[in-house]
Amino acid sequence: KVKIEGAAVKIERQTESGYDEVECPLPVLVSVTAGVVEPRYPSFKGIMDAKKKEIVTVTAADLGVSPVGWSGAGQKVSSVTQAEARKAGQVIEDDGEAHAKIVAFLENLDIMAVNNIWVFAQGANGAATTFTLELLTKARSLASNVSAFVAGDGASLAGELGKFGATKVYSTGDLGGRLVGVAASAAMKALIDGGDKPDLILFPQNYDGRDTLARLSVKLNSTVLTNNIDISVNGDEVVATTPIFGGNVLFATAFTGAGPHLASFRPKSFAAEPSNGAAAQVVAVAVPDTGATGAAKVTAVHVEESTGPKLDEANIVVSGGRGLGESKNYGLVEELAKLLHGAPGASRAIVDAGWVPYSYQVGQTGKVVKPSVYIAAGISGATQHMVGMKGSKNIIAINKDKEAPIFAVADLGIVGDVHKVLPKLIEALKARG
Repeated sequence: KVKIEGAAVKIERQTESGYDEVECPLPVLVSVTAGVVEPRYPSFKGIMDAKKKEIVTVTAADLGVSPVGWSGAGQKVSSVTQAEARKAGQVIEDDGEAHAKIVAFLENLDIMAVNNIWVFAQGANGAATTFTLELLTKARSLASNVSAFVAGDGASLAGELGKFGATKVYSTGDLGGRLVGVAASAAMKALIDGGDKPDLILFPQNYDGRDTLARLSVKLNSTVLTNNIDISVNGDEVVATTPIFGGNVLFATAFTGAGPHLASFRPKSFAAEPSNGAAAQVVAVAVPDTGATGAAKVTAVHVEESTGPKLDEANIVVSGGRGLGESKNYGLVEELAKLLHGAPGASRAIVDAGWVPYSYQVGQTGKVVKPSVYIAAGISGATQHMVGMKGSKNIIAINKDKEAPIFAVADLGIVGDVHKVLPKLIEALKARG
């Protein structure tokens, strides 16, 4: 939401776990997501009047932007490879006993070309996020010196960050309501200008990670590669791997400009593995004056209530889609997830319909999950959804349309009505205690 009050604007800024209330004096540039306002369609008269308006062309030269195009890219595509397709498993028609097939299936499962790397580290509830630990694990496989940068209290995370490979933690301390991206990028830039320059900085592909990455890129005039799933060193090149076309094709892109190289990664791209290192050294860093950019303040933080494991960390995820029919039937998904000690998820369609919060969304524009078991109930399998879950170890799909794309990646597919299969499955699992 965006609301102007006098000389200020009040904004509800979406986060992974809910939303922040931010207040900022005018003028301000605000980027918004779809649905922030009701669309306003032009009248016939407005359309005709617009056709008579002069079209003003503005070139890069007019804006003083240079260089542009290939000469200013700072990167090149070094190779394109076809991603290995996930093989379809067994798809069966529901004969009234399909739930038993799912129970049986579940029973069978056992639930340095670069020398200096920084990781943009984040914490929650006094502990480092899993995303942070994944990036640290990858960083230490590439470089001998790994440091973590924390926009907040880094001292409380030093022990855990050291255990996963960080030898140093840069900490800004409490930001006092300042936006993370504004404060963190300014503090990073000051460190680099002072001579403490990394070869590579790894960022999480989330709200604060993207915000900090973008701002730092502008400050350093450095190339950015986003939405990656891997990074490696090839001789004297740093190469990032990025999936495109729903993950079916992988692009390998090498940085060609001067460092620090900036790259962000999808969650679950790397396994978090401790190195059992000692607690990291904590180095306090100051946040420079950010001028008008720092005028925005977070006035309230809203975290959506949830129980059980986090969606992107759960070993079992049960997601529901439009095939559930109506919002009240999502209760079946939540009940099944609770029985399996898992987390409930959702397709974009039912999030957009307002059935569940955005924090439940699995997919390209939501969360990427890689659980041991992913159960898709009433989800057809749109490309953007499968990007977020096809890395799951085992996939069970329930859909009445036997041509649904989800069956192409499912290890077990049930062609049946979720309104019949889910209640029977829940009953069967309760009977087993």
